Amino acid sequence: MVSTGLSVEGSAGLVQNYHISGKSLVIGLNYPLEINKTYTIVIKSVMSEGGATITDRTLTVKAVDVPYDKLSRRAQQALLNAQDKNQGVLNDPLVAHLPHSTLDYNLSAVVQTGSKGKDVLAVKAELLLSNADVKSGEQQAIDQYKQEVFDYIRSFGLDPSKYVISFVVIKS
Repeated sequence: MVSTGLSVEGSAGLVQNYHISGKSLVIGLNYPLEINKTYTIVIKSVMSEGGATITDRTLTVKAVDVPYDKLSRRAQQALLNAQDKNQGVLNDPLVAHLPHSTLDYNLSAVVQTGSKGKDVLAVKAELLLSNADVKSGEQQAIDQYKQEVFDYIRSFGLDPSKYVISFVVIKS
């Protein structure tokens, strides 16, 4: 396979990266994945060295919890490699305090590939708006809950501006 014209997309920020390795298309996923949830990956375009092209091929995958000893040797090695690769990111002091939930928000750690190809710790912040929040001042509630997230991170002597924080507003 060749990487010219290679394009892959995934549902809900699922695909972290992708590349060609010999005759294989390798797709890296953002994690953690939700157990028993179904995800979609679309191979928009990939071409063989001979010129054959696959376009718009949809793959559906379901995250399952498989005990380590039931994984293939290849999957076990991939897991160990991923753990070794992310060891520096996972040693970040904020990781010890995540996941974290309150009535206003949920926080979780996500490992992402940064701008220089190096893995970085990102924070997913789900802001939990009630019906009362939506009716009485949605933006004010969002701003308040964001501030609570920043204050929580600061409470450990950490600077929230040093983290990529993705905010998702959830209305109940």
